[in-house]
Amino acid sequence: MVYWNSSPKRAQSQSGFFPRIKTISTRQMSAILCAATISATIMPRVSNEKGNFQWFLSLLSNLFPIILYISYICVVYYLYKIFPQGTIMGVKMAEKIEFHFKGGSADAHQLPVELMINLLNNIRELAYLIVAQEQGITYNERFNPSRKIRDNYIIKCELPKEGSYVQPISFDYIGDELLFEPKKTGECIKELFGFIVESDERKINRLFPNVKLRSKALACIREALPKPDNNIFLEIIDGKNVTNSRSIQKSLTTIIDRTQAVVEEYMTAVTGRLISIDFEERKIIIIHPTTKRELDCFYNEDIEDMLFENRRQLVQIIGVVTLDDNEQPKKITDVVSIQEIDLSPIDFNDIDFRKKKLHFKNSLILTPTLDNSEQLYTINYPELGLELFAYTRQEISSDVKSEIAYLWEEYAKAEDNTLTEDAKVLKKKLLSAIEEV
Repeated sequence: MVYWNSSPKRAQSQSGFFPRIKTISTRQMSAILCAATISATIMPRVSNEKGNFQWFLSLLSNLFPIILYISYICVVYYLYKIFPQGTIMGVKMAEKIEFHFKGGSADAHQLPVELMINLLNNIRELAYLIVAQEQGITYNERFNPSRKIRDNYIIKCELPKEGSYVQPISFDYIGDELLFEPKKTGECIKELFGFIVESDERKINRLFPNVKLRSKALACIREALPKPDNNIFLEIIDGKNVTNSRSIQKSLTTIIDRTQAVVEEYMTAVTGRLISIDFEERKIIIIHPTTKRELDCFYNEDIEDMLFENRRQLVQIIGVVTLDDNEQPKKITDVVSIQEIDLSPIDFNDIDFRKKKLHFKNSLILTPTLDNSEQLYTINYPELGLELFAYTRQEISSDVKSEIAYLWEEYAKAEDNTLTEDAKVLKKKLLSAIEEV
């Protein structure tokens, strides 16, 4: 395991002998100069000699600092009016967010490099998405920030600080044209974290009206933060508000599922065998199992490893599918996800039922398969009368839970005199396998 060291002593040594220059606002500078001017004017400057000319020079000497200070105030006031707030002489100041890693090795000022890489890459991507949203850029097959955004909008990683492992990240830009104020980018990210913890999807939707950009932004946050079962977690501190990464991850799964459902509402899933990957153009080609037709689409860089591992294997693409006269896919556009076909067993322990749970006395383990067309996931479990079909693994897992809740309501809780003999057998199997808690 490789660690990123944040020892406070080392951080100080990297700064050299020169102290860090702090930004002084115009108001602070005005106060300093005012104090200096008052100090200068109260000093004894009047000569003891009585000549009129000398008296005039003494008067001028006393008035000059006051005249200079008044002139300075006028200039500062003028600059304050013509330059926007949050700037120094028209140069926009960077916005900063501090990410506090805690627990595990972070308490010893060390961090696995993978966690730092995930944080930096995905926060940068999130910042680009916020700028793209402001610029009205749409996200179709893939999100690729323009060169203008990448060259002018910069995300800076500053020296770590003391306090477990504190990593400041600042948002700034270079160039003549202001794409989006860095301060607003930091505020948007902090707000998004808070909205996720509150599960306030209405505010998240308002922050990201474009559903595809919203889906991508939520995915970036999920990848940026340590996994919930990691002994290291993150705190994002904004004033008195502390947002914990574990709380974010807890709410995030449900929000992402609902967002994905909105995206997929007008989408279709197509499964095919991956036969070609163009890494330069980020494009893949699959062969449809039924028609043997080649279909191509673009992919996002973050799934490149998955595609490489599944070359010559079946993958599932979700996007807008154009059908031919025989109701078979001939073109795929607006791809929102590409997934490997996962036929590993699914483990069911608890299922939500009203305000209670249905708990399996022994875990129910079901293994999905593909139907003859290789387009649908299927699960058959005659023991409980399950025979289900769905386009995705997530859908079939959800269908199993819904079907078992339905069987429990209709059979396990029913009176025997209302059931047929076969239904009584099913009821007995349900009661032997499940308990309501």
